[in-house]
Amino acid sequence: ILKTYRRLGVKECFLDNWRLYEEFFDDVRYIILARDPRDVMLSVLDYGEHADWHKKMWADRSDEHIAAQFSRAWSHQLDMLNSSNCLRVRYEDLCRGKVGFSAIAKFCGLDFDEPGSVSQSLEAFPWRAWEIERHSGRLTESAVHRWKEETDETRLQRVHSLAKLMSDYCGFWGY
Repeated sequence: ILKTYRRLGVKECFLDNWRLYEEFFDDVRYIILARDPRDVMLSVLDYGEHADWHKKMWADRSDEHIAAQFSRAWSHQLDMLNSSNCLRVRYEDLCRGKVGFSAIAKFCGLDFDEPGSVSQSLEAFPWRAWEIERHSGRLTESAVHRWKEETDETRLQRVHSLAKLMSDYCGFWGY
């Protein structure tokens, strides 16, 4: 594959096998992307409204279950941060332009222009059309701290519950 692609990008939510990349690639670099758990919970609930499988897998589960799954991923990310070449990025800083593509490109040693838009990566999944509409082809300020604008009390309870259950993560990232 490296004869065709000089760089291989991998996006994973759950990182059980992250060390495998280091066995096969000489210069693995990780971007650890954090997001406020309160906004994560809103995304979980929003996805559940658009995909039954996602609702069953996430939104219909208890806050404790969701926190346990995300905390499991966070433990892998902490291992990565402590043992590998990593760039720490808060989603909120990315959306607000405080961390630009140029900083990411420099960290990764990339020599090409900006990547494709959010819309381009989602177009293959028709059930995600609502996401394209929301983000209008880009990451935006509107994706940051959405929980502060939430008015539904049930959703707000879940939002704050997840943050409370993930206090170590919140402390590390400053949420």
